[in-house]
Amino acid sequence: MAKILIADDDATLCEMLRAAFEPDGHEVSFAEEGEAALGMIRDNSYDLVLLDYAMPAKSALQILSQLRLENALMPPTMILSSKVSHELVRECLDAGAKDFVIKPFNLPTLVQRANALIEKGRWRPPSSP
Repeated sequence: MAKILIADDDATLCEMLRAAFEPDGHEVSFAEEGEAALGMIRDNSYDLVLLDYAMPAKSALQILSQLRLENALMPPTMILSSKVSHELVRECLDAGAKDFVIKPFNLPTLVQRANALIEKGRWRPPSSP
């Protein structure tokens, strides 16, 4: 089970993502705007954060940049965006995002990529020789 934050101002999209993640046992939280998402990331330990690039109050890029400035623990983050360019993707990845998904997306593929980020982010003790 993982703790997932979905930050997007599209309620329909949030419900669709919740319905995709909760059957696998994941705990899903929501933020409708960037400032709330930033506060939730600061106050909680998430295994994955899905951030809409363009949100009210703060963009995904502003959130990632602020967390980096604060040297805050940054959970694995996936950016969701309907606007895309090589520069935008590079900016987000350079700011700390681990993945960038273009809207509209294939839901099973997004869930698969999200689960891979969750699994990759889990700490494992070193194996014994």
